Amino acid sequence: MLPSPEAQPYRIPAHCPQCGHAYPWTEARLKAAAELVDLAEALSAEERAQLKADLPALANEGPQSPVTAQRWKKGLAKVGGDLYGVRMKVLGDLVTASVKGQLGM
Repeated sequence: MLPSPEAQPYRIPAHCPQCGHAYPWTEARLKAAAELVDLAEALSAEERAQLKADLPALANEGPQSPVTAQRWKKGLAKVGGDLYGVRMKVLGDLVTASVKGQLGM
């Protein structure tokens, strides 16, 4: 049987639908993203702390997601070089579909 043209690719869930906690693979992605933020020398310590605090809102759709996405968009604009592509890959695996759209991914 051929797949339906309307079929969407399966997306591995980031959080438990029962309790809302992040699955281990989501926790690992959040940790990797936080470590990459620490490597962003173009950002101030305050900016890095804010972006790391924002990570859960990027991975779980909620009312703060649009605000958080805009802060990340501004932060990513300051970061260049080789790490930019790595950050985009890690974020692409972590963020929700609507956040991807807001980040231009």
